Amino acid sequence: MLGIKAIQKFFWKKRCEAFQRGLLRYRHHRTDPEFIAGLMLYWAEGTKHQGASVSNSDPRLIRFMMKWFRRYYEISPIEFSIHLHLHTGQNENKMKRYWSDMTKVPLDNFHKSFVKPEGSGYRKNHLYNGTVKLRVKRKGSTYTLFEILGSLAAFLHASIGNTIKPEAWMKKLPYA
Repeated sequence: MLGIKAIQKFFWKKRCEAFQRGLLRYRHHRTDPEFIAGLMLYWAEGTKHQGASVSNSDPRLIRFMMKWFRRYYEISPIEFSIHLHLHTGQNENKMKRYWSDMTKVPLDNFHKSFVKPEGSGYRKNHLYNGTVKLRVKRKGSTYTLFEILGSLAAFLHASIGNTIKPEAWMKKLPYA
């Protein structure tokens, strides 16, 4: 039976392979402005750890990123989950229906919303539709993240000569 270190090395190898696929994906799409735009939005608004996800309050950005994920990573609306961040006084069910209608993500894929309490020091401007965290929830979403990070690393290398390895995106690597 494999020990925990061997299993960690196995999955790290799979992540590195996904990172390499991302380098190739960038080379294939480097002249495609829509791919580059999505990559830059992901760099600014996406998570770099624990699966692929994007957070924002602008429905146009969320719609664009869903189109980007579908076109370049073949991710359908049913393969996403959504977490909402709302302000006190916003109707959670109404906001979930709004985002579900806009994204085509089924309501069953919505998680419990975070409601920012009054007087907690959070920003006071009430975002009418809340902030969405759109997360890829399909099997292998960690590898989707590493493909995106590989493409981003290739972009940064091409534009500023910065070499980024998969390890640079990880907080700790006891098994790399």
